[in-house]
Amino acid sequence: KKPFIKIMSAGCSTGQEPYSIVISMYEKYGSGFKKFCSIIGADIDSSTLKKAKIGKYNRESFRNFDDDLKKKYFDETNDGCHQLKNSVIDAVDFHMLNLQSPVYPDNLKDIDVIFYRNVSIYFQSDTKKEIFKKLSQILNNEGFLILSSTETFFHNIGILSLKEINGLFIYHKNTDIVTDTSPCTNPIEIVDRRKHNRKSLPVQTKEIAPRLPKTQRIERRTITPNLFEEALALGMDKKYDQALSAIDTLINSNKTFYKAYTLKTSILINLNCLKEAKDTALFIVKNDPLNIEAYILLGLIARIEQL
Repeated sequence: KKPFIKIMSAGCSTGQEPYSIVISMYEKYGSGFKKFCSIIGADIDSSTLKKAKIGKYNRESFRNFDDDLKKKYFDETNDGCHQLKNSVIDAVDFHMLNLQSPVYPDNLKDIDVIFYRNVSIYFQSDTKKEIFKKLSQILNNEGFLILSSTETFFHNIGILSLKEINGLFIYHKNTDIVTDTSPCTNPIEIVDRRKHNRKSLPVQTKEIAPRLPKTQRIERRTITPNLFEEALALGMDKKYDQALSAIDTLINSNKTFYKAYTLKTSILINLNCLKEAKDTALFIVKNDPLNIEAYILLGLIARIEQL
């Protein structure tokens, strides 16, 4: 008998994430995926869940979505919106869930994969750790918890182990690993700048570099992902200077690789270099206005500045 897989989008809002997961499953496995997989969307707001269950979105909601997939899984409405087909809507079970609740409902337990992206920014540090701990508790052993690349950096606090799969760092539950049971503490380890000798870091402000010759572009595409993974791993190990050096090399070779800028911003926040972090995040927003992680980081910086 094949195992049944449960996937949950925690803090799903109006449903874009769980529906995107459904579409991905349809594309890879066809309608047969429903025989071995269930997809859950959970959120605290009943009004957003009501909208999610309707499955109607304006053009901006799926602006980066492939046009062929839009035609395949959406119907265009008279008012210019996109209505998901029933085959997609019916594949998601929506539930109300307060992530801060002391106990989660039984039907939201034994999860194999949890997507928890761009949500933790709204919580204070102690609350972040408590929610992360609760989410880890509803995961099955060998389950995975997936955050945005920016948030991943701030949740490496000993509750779940980090695992790299195809260049993506995600959290993995293994009950053989001893997890942190200490009282909640701030997961962001701020380093006193007076004790840290790193000089103020320059922020990239030049315009986007001219297009490279084809041979150089191929070489750059090969090098960039590997160096980014190396920089991320160094950051996780708190080898901040080495990580920043690798990131600067990345940025110099590819000034439009904005994931490197977001990682740099995260590390600068950890070093309490808030001005440099803010300038870097603003640079991202200026050049990539739709970069969600940059806005999340700016919100985090603003919150830290208020402490």
